[in-house]
Amino acid sequence: MSFDTKPYILGGFIDAYYRAGMNALVNKAIMRQSSANLSVNMIIQVPTRIVYIVGYKTISANCGIDNKFLNSSLTGLVMTPISSLLEACNVYKKDVVLNNAKHGFVARGAREMAFAYAINTIDNPVGVGISAYFSHIPHILSTMKLIKPHVSYPALFREYVGGYDRLVLIRLVFPSGVLLRTTQIVGSCAIINVVGPWIYDRLKNIVPINSE
Repeated sequence: MSFDTKPYILGGFIDAYYRAGMNALVNKAIMRQSSANLSVNMIIQVPTRIVYIVGYKTISANCGIDNKFLNSSLTGLVMTPISSLLEACNVYKKDVVLNNAKHGFVARGAREMAFAYAINTIDNPVGVGISAYFSHIPHILSTMKLIKPHVSYPALFREYVGGYDRLVLIRLVFPSGVLLRTTQIVGSCAIINVVGPWIYDRLKNIVPINSE
């Protein structure tokens, strides 16, 4: 299936800055940090985010799978390596991003499947919100694994929930940063699927753009 990628290139460019800032705030809440760098490693993040978004849309449109869940699962898993690079940009300095992007790959794959479902379900805001919610704990574990790569997932999970006491259910149902994370994903889906294409259509009326 052929489609015009230019609106998604524009959407990816805008979303790169939005996602970087929101992700920094989410990670600040997860790791209980006092401050957050809202635009770190943007020389890597901007082109990578564009490739990431265009890749999502291209694979989803051309993989030949009509079932939305299976389509999203495949797309999310294929795009996980690029997502890993983006996540590492929020944690590491530029010179060590590539070497450390592999940490947290398993949890990130689960998160990417949920995000792929959200980005392909823009016509159903409730579905986007639910996908964002269920992607959050995998995101937490992915981030913690980036920061502490030699700690096992079970140990990171115990660290996150703070022990198996009477409050563990609350920490699982309402994890740290879940509202920020949900806002981030809903916003990204709107930027990629609505704002980017809308701006692109307006630009076509001002500057001739070859859409073939």
